[in-house]
Amino acid sequence: MASRWNFKSYWGKLTIGVLGWVVLAVTVPAWAGGEKAYISKRYGYGCHYPAECGLKAVAAGVYIDLSFQGRRLPGVSLQKLDETGKEERKGSPDLWREFMLQRAKVSCDADGPDGTVYCQGVKKESTWKTTSGLRVLEVYLLRVQERYGPPRQVTTIQVGPIYAVDISRQGYLFGLLVGSGNDYPRTLPERKVIRKIVGSIYLIPESDFEPPKPRLVGPGPLFEGRPGRALMPSSGK
Repeated sequence: MASRWNFKSYWGKLTIGVLGWVVLAVTVPAWAGGEKAYISKRYGYGCHYPAECGLKAVAAGVYIDLSFQGRRLPGVSLQKLDETGKEERKGSPDLWREFMLQRAKVSCDADGPDGTVYCQGVKKESTWKTTSGLRVLEVYLLRVQERYGPPRQVTTIQVGPIYAVDISRQGYLFGLLVGSGNDYPRTLPERKVIRKIVGSIYLIPESDFEPPKPRLVGPGPLFEGRPGRALMPSSGK
């Protein structure tokens, strides 16, 4: 389990990994204007953010709204995969990555009477680590916007960066999705703030972790159980 790290540190070194992956070990310097901390015992992680940044947890921490110097930033959403979803993806060489990329692509989807928006796939992907050693996927997606017309128009653009942070632990497959296909940092200052917050995320000690209790709902990959029984966390065996 990753331990909490010393926030006052220096930038790390860039290391090129195998199989075309880019792995970056990030250490984050302290915020010039001071910092605050957020901890989610329910999902077992914490982070640091600048004092002038607003942070509001919604729906018991499933969503987090961020703002910086009075301007809204891309939000954070908690993604979790239950036992049914794990079974559907059985045999995947990297279950967490596959799940989070799928959630990132779904985040583009929007339909209306005049057209539709969806993400066609991943344009660019890199992997780096937070200061505490958690895996981060940084992805750029191809977003397609179709207007039914007449005349019919199709526009494809690259959107991102969108970040996925692995906060899984024994028996729990969790991920944080920072941004979406329609909500991502568009300016350099926004990107710097978001990247530093992402780089500060760490797992809290197991003794402080208070996971959500199982529910009697389902079935399906986005539910925590099936009708008539409670789904208990996997032992990881």
